[in-house]
Amino acid sequence: MYHQNQEYYHFPCLCCNPHTYIRMVQNMIERCLVLGMDRDECIKTLAIHARIRPLVTLTGHYI
Repeated sequence: MYHQNQEYYHFPCLCCNPHTYIRMVQNMIERCLVLGMDRDECIKTLAIHARIRPLVTLTGHYI
């Protein structure tokens, strides 16, 4: 599905498949770290671009 030249990705559901969702968030956090982002940049980036709530991202930092 495309809209204004952007792809839409269907992320796993936290409620339906928590293990997969948490693993996905962990992988995204690792990508942020590879790109040299600090904690706050990572939280903001994932909230904006992946619509992951900051509380989930903060929890992922400790997994």
